[in-house]
Amino acid sequence: MSQQKKTYNDLKKDIIDKQICVSCGTCEAVCPVNAIELKETI
Repeated sequence: MSQQKKTYNDLKKDIIDKQICVSCGTCEAVCPVNAIELKETI
């Protein structure tokens, strides 16, 4: 079974506390399975 990589936008509603997150990228850098990908939106 293939596991699809989630993006920042997928995880935003489920995990990230909007009052705390500053989009620094630390979560992406330390994720051991590369399941987090930050994407800039305009």
